[in-house]
Amino acid sequence: MAYRYMFIDAVTAPQEVPIVIPIFVLIVSTVLFITPILSDPKPQFLIGLVFILSAFLIYIPFVYLKKRLSIVDDFTKFIQYLMVVVPPEKDEGEAEENHTVEGDEGETEAPMIAAVV
Repeated sequence: MAYRYMFIDAVTAPQEVPIVIPIFVLIVSTVLFITPILSDPKPQFLIGLVFILSAFLIYIPFVYLKKRLSIVDDFTKFIQYLMVVVPPEKDEGEAEENHTVEGDEGETEAPMIAAVV
């Protein structure tokens, strides 16, 4: 944690990796995946290949093409409100409702979060 505050520029700067390292990792992982399939083919290896290829079915529409499902956003908001891990949404015209909470450190302002039941 101290490193983050002492060297804030180093933490926020993009991390650069020589291109040789990702290429080497790709080659090694491909060899480690293909070698067992070629030497002793088993149905388990086919299942692994299906999982890898199914990742492309998720990646292409939702990451590369940036498509969004509204039900996923609704589910995310529901879980965030249920677990009380997100502040309430602020509208431009509305003022944030704050309530005074008394604790050991004195009075503090806490945003009001509607409970989802």
